[in-house]
Amino acid sequence: MSAPASLGPWRARRAGPSPTPPAPEDYIADDGSWLDASVPETALSLLCRNGVLPDPNVDANLKTAIPDVFHVGRGFYTFWWCTTFEWPSLLRRHPRARTSCSLPLSSFLSRYWQGHREPQARTTQRRARLLLEGCNYSIRVFVNEIEVPVGPEGNKGMFLRRAVDVPTDLLKPTNRLAVLVEPPDHVGCVDKGGQGGDHMIAKDVTCQYVEGWDWIQPVPDRNTGLWGPVYLQETGPAVLSDPRAVVRFEGSAQGPADVAVTVGLQNLTGAALDATVTATAVPIGEGAAGAASPQLSWKAKVRLGARQSVDGFDLGHRRCESPALWWPVGYGEQALYELRVAVEAGGSKSHETSTTFGFRLLESVINPKTKSRQFVVNGVPIFVRGGNYIVPDLALRCPAHRIGQEVRMHAEMGLNMIRLWGECVAFLGASSAKAILLMLLEKRLFPAKRGGRGSLRGII
Repeated sequence: MSAPASLGPWRARRAGPSPTPPAPEDYIADDGSWLDASVPETALSLLCRNGVLPDPNVDANLKTAIPDVFHVGRGFYTFWWCTTFEWPSLLRRHPRARTSCSLPLSSFLSRYWQGHREPQARTTQRRARLLLEGCNYSIRVFVNEIEVPVGPEGNKGMFLRRAVDVPTDLLKPTNRLAVLVEPPDHVGCVDKGGQGGDHMIAKDVTCQYVEGWDWIQPVPDRNTGLWGPVYLQETGPAVLSDPRAVVRFEGSAQGPADVAVTVGLQNLTGAALDATVTATAVPIGEGAAGAASPQLSWKAKVRLGARQSVDGFDLGHRRCESPALWWPVGYGEQALYELRVAVEAGGSKSHETSTTFGFRLLESVINPKTKSRQFVVNGVPIFVRGGNYIVPDLALRCPAHRIGQEVRMHAEMGLNMIRLWGECVAFLGASSAKAILLMLLEKRLFPAKRGGRGSLRGII
């Protein structure tokens, strides 16, 4: 088992009228149809970075030089995103197989796309999964020119994370991956301007602001592309997802706390499977250095049916007598704990994952004197000094390190809360580390999570 690996280098080209994936010989074609790609990336940022379209942030390019998908058609922003990946289990069985290459990309592709392969070894224990963290809007996935189902969630929707199981019999020492990404079905017309254009984009589960809002111009490609990273994951027959620790204090934040752990669990095989899930929670970072509580641990056995998935497998509760507390900026240290979860099946470790959490008692009350809402953290009233955060780049060029720096700057200004329009995993992690409370809003911008306009969804 190994940690998920980022894939690349990537190349992209327009799909054209045919949904057929590029053939092996197409990858080395010197016909000018290929563009150097970088994932995560949208179609607009791909075209701008390669000089096909001008910078959307300069002059009036958005209105005069960059075509809108409504007028030019969905095909203009429909691309194949292509790369290769090596299958680690097979490469371990064939030491002569190449694991790295310093040749130019064209030579690299020429060597691998010509059909030379090592003898095919098969394994029933190790499995390959492609993790697509963010795609907009419609996708199709092909491995070695064979389409692979993207899972029960379906192939449409901006906010879905997809784990694509690659059948073992498709795998070779070096494999071709092609992902077809198409714009939303209802791109909408923005000719009359206004907030949200004609609002047709709301028929799809994607961001409504891409038709224009009071803080952003219409986005020509409607943010079509692989806006999240793509990973290759090697696992055993059982796989974990979305570990979660829920903390509840028995009384005040100065007393003991109960920690309940759940995790998603899936059997990837066609037969029943006995598995053992273990978890540990350990203090990390300077804020938790003085924690007096011993390391917490969980262990549970489970029998999974063929292809069975469990969304929230319950590992049970543990009592933590004196946890180190998480405080917002200006009120104390930011103690964090790492939750490490592993699953064993067939006598060996099949998969492991981790997340971070903190011990914090958060309360929201109406102050009887001011008649206004007041937030209390660990029993201490907090004077809220907040900022607002929306997507900072219309082409979604928002890598995790940039988000981390922007959250850090909020903290260095003494702000302790950020009003966040929509969720982002990188943003959540950065805010926990930098002592920022987040106000999550349900906006019409995000129709998958409808609430009233600007209604408060929660503080985390």
